[in-house]
Amino acid sequence: MNQYAQAQQAQLTLLVRIEELERQNQQLSKALTKAETQLIEEIKKKRAKAWENWFWRALSAGLIYSLTRH
Repeated sequence: MNQYAQAQQAQLTLLVRIEELERQNQQLSKALTKAETQLIEEIKKKRAKAWENWFWRALSAGLIYSLTRH
């Protein structure tokens, strides 16, 4: 195989490797996006639960206060 053919073969090998890496990158990006979305949903749920807990505590404190004031 002459140098020109070897260079073409090396270039083709690199192009195939680049395509493989691009595919892997797309798969990892999709997985990361999915994980980020799940994490955001978990955070939203925890915040909602925290607000709910705060509401009930505030309501309870208000009721206790009003009952003990009279």
